[in-house]
Amino acid sequence: MTDFNQDFENIPFMEESSSKKKLILGKRKLLFLGLLFILILGILVLLRLLFGFKKNVPSSPLVAVTPTPTPIFSEEIRPQSLWATDSGILKIEEEIKNIENELDNTDIKEKGLMPPALDWKIKF
Repeated sequence: MTDFNQDFENIPFMEESSSKKKLILGKRKLLFLGLLFILILGILVLLRLLFGFKKNVPSSPLVAVTPTPTPIFSEEIRPQSLWATDSGILKIEEEIKNIENELDNTDIKEKGLMPPALDWKIKF
């Protein structure tokens, strides 16, 4: 006959055993990845030690600094143009100076042109 007095508390559930297996596999993967990282890092350090240092590096020769040459400016005197004393040209230059003076003295902002005061108290 069958024994119905089983102890159900001691029977492992499938969920608990599978989570323990996952935890063990996760720890193994983490340990494996850590060892792999350390191994790759060690190989890189070893390669750096073997091939990284340059041997017999020639020192660069000292470079003598020379000052930058500065050009000497000499003003060349040229003869006056034929148009420099022409009365038409002199008149145009005088008109240009007058127009420039007018522009300098003109009030561009025109502070006298203010918008009118608006009545904000509008009732409908």
